[in-house]
Amino acid sequence: MRNILTFLIVGAVLSGFCMPVLAQQVPEPPATLDEAKSVGFQILGELPDSMRQVWREQALPILYSMWDWAQGPWENNIKPKVQELLNWLLGFLGKEIEERAPLIEEEFEKEKDEMIGDVPSVWERFKNLWE
Repeated sequence: MRNILTFLIVGAVLSGFCMPVLAQQVPEPPATLDEAKSVGFQILGELPDSMRQVWREQALPILYSMWDWAQGPWENNIKPKVQELLNWLLGFLGKEIEERAPLIEEEFEKEKDEMIGDVPSVWERFKNLWE
């Protein structure tokens, strides 16, 4: 009960300080359409600079710190295990790939020849446009 009463008193005191500040920041609405248009263009003109400033000063430093933080565990713990797994897979599958490579190349050449035969040339397409 005492905590709730304390929070209510602190909230009432802080809201008394915040309300005048919020009341000062509310702009008057534009009286005419031209004023609204100029205010809109002014906001749109300042928006790219604001976004660029927020990106450079707030977002990028956070992303860089996250990268630095994640890079340590990756380099020390995860990367060696992933590299070991890849080496094992390449050793296991490498022989199979070497054995099947000539067969795969032959099949690829056959498919390529079939596709070239099926597709008309650019010149034939151009001639068909005028017919």
